[in-house]
Amino acid sequence: MLFKSNFANFTHFVRHEMKTPHPTLPTYISVVPRLTAEFGQLGAEYDYVTPDGVHSKAAEIRGHYFDSTVAQEQNGWSDEDREEVERSLLTLSARWPEAVQQVARAAAPAPWPTYDTTHHSKVVSLAVDLGLVEQALAYEQENSKRPSVVAGLSEKLAVVAASDEELAVA
Repeated sequence: MLFKSNFANFTHFVRHEMKTPHPTLPTYISVVPRLTAEFGQLGAEYDYVTPDGVHSKAAEIRGHYFDSTVAQEQNGWSDEDREEVERSLLTLSARWPEAVQQVARAAAPAPWPTYDTTHHSKVVSLAVDLGLVEQALAYEQENSKRPSVVAGLSEKLAVVAASDEELAVA
């Protein structure tokens, strides 16, 4: 799920880290990691001068979005952890819509006007000829999801990426 925050670098704590200490040893029996939804990424700090002549520092903040599936991959969350974060954000968005809103992803447009009527055996070759392999793959994965077409487009995209790397090195 994709969420948006109106606040720069907004962080929503879903669950704090929980440590269960061993009764006699100076160690922990178990550690349950914290779950947080972090909107935005902090960039580099920079100096600036205000109109009054005062020197100040600020940080560049990019984003304002949180993608739960990307966060799951980056943080190594289980599906249950991801679902817990999503439920918590949905609850927060209902209570405080000014802070967090669920947003829908924009649908990928058809790579060419007759894509949906093109026979599946011709899609890959046409996409290569038209230079639209990446767009065709995105559209196919969102809509038709035909395994043979997805596999063929993925293979062609890997070949195109490899040839681009060879050109960059040369």
